Amino acid sequence: MKLFKLQEDGSYLVIIKNSLRFNFAIEHVSVGLLFRQTVVVITQHWNLCKNSKLVGLNNHMVGQFVRVLLTVALQSMSTIMNQKHVWAFSLAVDANSHMVVFLLDQHIRICVEGVLYNLHMVLVPFFERHLAVNYVKLIKTMLDTLCPDWRSKLISISSDGENTMTGQHGRVVTLLENECNNPVLRIWCVPHQLDIVVKNTLQDVLDQAFYKVAHAYSVHLRVQQNLITDMGSKCPKDTMRWVAFGSILHWLLQNYRRLMIHNVAKRPVQAPSEMWWVIAAAISPLFNRIVIMFTKIQARNIMILQQRQEMSKLVADIVAGLDIRPATNEALEGVDPLTIITRSNWFILKYFVIMHIQDQGSWVRDLYNALSDTDKQTTLKEITIFGIFIVANVSHVQAERDSNNNARELEAPPVMLADLVKIHPTTFI
Repeated sequence: MKLFKLQEDGSYLVIIKNSLRFNFAIEHVSVGLLFRQTVVVITQHWNLCKNSKLVGLNNHMVGQFVRVLLTVALQSMSTIMNQKHVWAFSLAVDANSHMVVFLLDQHIRICVEGVLYNLHMVLVPFFERHLAVNYVKLIKTMLDTLCPDWRSKLISISSDGENTMTGQHGRVVTLLENECNNPVLRIWCVPHQLDIVVKNTLQDVLDQAFYKVAHAYSVHLRVQQNLITDMGSKCPKDTMRWVAFGSILHWLLQNYRRLMIHNVAKRPVQAPSEMWWVIAAAISPLFNRIVIMFTKIQARNIMILQQRQEMSKLVADIVAGLDIRPATNEALEGVDPLTIITRSNWFILKYFVIMHIQDQGSWVRDLYNALSDTDKQTTLKEITIFGIFIVANVSHVQAERDSNNNARELEAPPVMLADLVKIHPTTFI
């Protein structure tokens, strides 16, 4: 704190004597360089340019520069949050880790002079036990410092579905909600919910064997340098996100014929079976449709109402593509049980699943026709389960949550937060 000089009015003053060196250091840190890397790079600049204003920098000085910038940013956010005409803001809380350091991330959304700002407030290292009370203690300390009146201004709290964050008793969102003077709208991130649905559904295909085969095959293909050179393309890397798995499926199907030549020559043990290829070709269009919707619902200007509409369109498209029907007594009356596949109060006629497979191309059709009767039935069942589980679970995805983290009956109004905070508080209440 030696740089910060306390003034008579209670404020602090920092004097940067060498502004060029300060600007150079901040610019390099802003692109991800460590403090010591910043010192090395600026020293190299000095060796080449012989500019005396760049000499003498060390790790400690760079750290001090960053502290000054952080202080100014927090003061700016505090000034905004405490303005009289700024009467509401929303808070998003998330926990993650980086390089073995556990971090608590806090974002706020606030409207200033008719403009909605999404501000990354702070990312704080967290060294205590990962308990909700410890999270809330840190969050309250930050908010009390930046905006002492936050309890009367906070109108919405967003989080992921991690157990520490949500729940009826003693969880982060619940404890923060109890601190507030007004009712708070609890939001569970829709993309996060969709991510969970797709991952769980994918794991059910062939009892996890479908994903394991794709992962092992992608790892094998990524080290085949001759194949990569010959194709001029490399199999995408599998990550924890299901979107990456969709990219792998798309790449494998797009390069099917070349990969078959590779399989014949190398005979890798990781090579997928004919049934796997048929299932992959059938569920890949569903993946592509989900990815399109996933991108739309993450837009910065989208409303919760629009997210619900996009989810409904996704369900309608999958239902129409596979002709999925509710398994009611009226719908099942007179239907031969051998011609349908039922799951979770839904059913699909096998005929429509076969049509969907044949829609994916002649090579998929030929692979399916060459399967044994047992493999054909397994293929139809797995494709049906994937489609039905997506429809059944996506239908229950909703951003607004109640105190038990269940879908809330009263949905959020069809407006943006920026529209709400523009009106007078009395009118809003």
